[in-house]
Amino acid sequence: MTTPEMNFLRMAEAVIAVLKLFTAKFGLAPKLQVLYDLLTEMVDTVHAKNQQLVLENDFATVKEEKRDELEKGAEELVNKIQLYANMENDSLTKGKTNLYFTDLHSVSGDKLVDTCISIHTLATLLVAKLADYKVLPATLADFMKQITAFSELLSAPRMDISARAATNKEITKIISEIRALLNDKMDKSMNTIKNTETEFFAAYTGARVIVDRLGKRRQTKPADETTGMISGTITDTETGEPLTDVIVLMEGLAEATTTDEDGTFMFDGVSAGLHNITCTLELYKSLTLTGIVVKAGEETETEGNMDKG
Repeated sequence: MTTPEMNFLRMAEAVIAVLKLFTAKFGLAPKLQVLYDLLTEMVDTVHAKNQQLVLENDFATVKEEKRDELEKGAEELVNKIQLYANMENDSLTKGKTNLYFTDLHSVSGDKLVDTCISIHTLATLLVAKLADYKVLPATLADFMKQITAFSELLSAPRMDISARAATNKEITKIISEIRALLNDKMDKSMNTIKNTETEFFAAYTGARVIVDRLGKRRQTKPADETTGMISGTITDTETGEPLTDVIVLMEGLAEATTTDEDGTFMFDGVSAGLHNITCTLELYKSLTLTGIVVKAGEETETEGNMDKG
């Protein structure tokens, strides 16, 4: 999800927390309860779909970790089998373990699984003789769990690029629907109780100000506010089309943000003063926006055009 989407989702979660709290106190009106249930369902759906993308992005890392664990477990087991073979002068077993050592460092994927299964099979046949070398049935059971975990990872269904893109679009669509539900329905329902349930209404409006620039901002400037916000749009110089996934970095901040499908980005909680922003995107020349003035409690809008490299 883009930064604005994440911000809006946090706001929706804050609203849900308020509604849940006051539901526990005195219950909600039927219409508001329906909206609350719908909002909760949509937020849960976004989290579930985003988790799919997170797992997909982490797949390569997890796969490498599981492979390393499996290879380490296989090496330890082969070492113990080879120690037994040397001590007992078992030339046949010694020859097999030499082949296994070679395979462990030269194969991957399903072939690695096959090699590990062969190692497990050999150790199982020799388990009584390997007891003196600290190879027990429990050891072999743990090793088989490693084999199974890695094998399942290899066979797990993968999301191709188009599927990931479709999931991202669906997340964006649901968040848009959440925004519409809050702005058009939830706010109207809450307005009917603002004079009778003042504590509830105040808590709700407090949650609603945790919002990105695409929502309705109701927050007035606090007396002690010292920060503001920068929002901007990045487009292609030649076509004028918005650029998605531009990496936007502000001087002095360790974390960057990215533009969404509308080419927009946002930095919140920015200290008052002058700021510079650098934008980078593959196949485009780097762009620097300088001298952006941020005033406390206000939103500063900026825009930039990027040239193809």
